[in-house]
Amino acid sequence: MKLAYIILNYNDFPSTSNLIENIKDYQIIDLIVVVDNHSTDQSYQQLKKMKHPKVVVLKAEENKGFASGLNLGCRYAIKKLGPCHLVLSNADMIIGSEENIKELHLLLGQRKIDVLAPVITQKDGISRGWRLPSIQTEILGNLPIIGQKIYRKRILYPKMHYKGEISRVEAVSGCFFLITSTLLEKLGFFDENTFLYYEEYILGKKIKETKSEIAVANNITVFHNHSVSIDRSLNRVMKFKELKKSQAYFCKTYLKATKKEMFFLNLNKNITLGLLYIRCFLHLK
Repeated sequence: MKLAYIILNYNDFPSTSNLIENIKDYQIIDLIVVVDNHSTDQSYQQLKKMKHPKVVVLKAEENKGFASGLNLGCRYAIKKLGPCHLVLSNADMIIGSEENIKELHLLLGQRKIDVLAPVITQKDGISRGWRLPSIQTEILGNLPIIGQKIYRKRILYPKMHYKGEISRVEAVSGCFFLITSTLLEKLGFFDENTFLYYEEYILGKKIKETKSEIAVANNITVFHNHSVSIDRSLNRVMKFKELKKSQAYFCKTYLKATKKEMFFLNLNKNITLGLLYIRCFLHLK
């Protein structure tokens, strides 16, 4: 089974070029597809200057969001390679060695799973997958101050869950994972109705309905320089608003939230947003 590595770039040529240099000579990778998501700087022009037989640079006609950019790259890779394994990666990833990619690729082929992620190390800790939230969990998660603590307690698995070579989970971080092209096509690719955030929740929900499996490889680790790309383009308030817009779509479309549930979801969100505005105002004074 061939392997394609998909990288999404937006106004972040330094991170994207570093990742390409990191992985371009890995023999296990057959194709590297870089999707420039209609950058407003010179990223696309700079990326086109990077010549390598494995690297293809595509440019989105407009920035329709994270999922749309991934779909562009995945469709190109599948058309080029046929049935394959796809590595979906943020630009700000650091891969320790080719063996990490090779082991993930082999595990995906050997086990009865269609999505596989490594352990993601970040500045603020590690990510190893989580449970899909209920609408009640999403509502509680929007509470100011204590919401995120409640949220994490409800969706995170206990440490003992991560024993053995792999552990089944319901969702993995969207910054880096492998998926079979067969499953992605079966799902109709990524839902493009979110611009940023909640793509992994939507994917997990769709996969759960197909009875396919998602897992984490407990002995393989990659590093995520978390939010470098996003922070260059969005301030804190804008990030929060975009996050909650995606959350509302997920809750309404995939969790089938009632009008009453959506009311409380938005109420808690607006209280937290108000407090965020106050913090930003005090910080500027």
